[in-house]
Amino acid sequence: MRTFDVFKHPTQGVQAVKQGFGWPAFFFAGIWAFVKRMWGIGFAFFGILFALILIETAFEQEGSEGGVLIMLLVQVALFITVGVKGNDWRRGNIVKRGFKHISTVQAETPDVAIGYVAEQLREEVDSTQ
Repeated sequence: MRTFDVFKHPTQGVQAVKQGFGWPAFFFAGIWAFVKRMWGIGFAFFGILFALILIETAFEQEGSEGGVLIMLLVQVALFITVGVKGNDWRRGNIVKRGFKHISTVQAETPDVAIGYVAEQLREEVDSTQ
């Protein structure tokens, strides 16, 4: 079971964000950011990655294997950072877009988490009637 924060927007529906490390963010960093509508993070990621690749290429042309290795390690660290911080950035982004945190639940998938919260809300409405 994973822990999800569930957010609701008056017109844009409900979204669930997993707590902890984000594997999709780690593997697909910049693309993941764009898909999740985090434009600034996506452009920043690709800008930083481009700069690191340019520096790595310069080291490679000079024959500096140590420099190339350092740049590769920095790139791996960049992807790890996105994996570690990605879901936190996503939570902040959707709150900034007007979503409100409505619950934190344990579930297998985001869809199941949303289903649990929908059922809880339905039960609350039924108990007040």
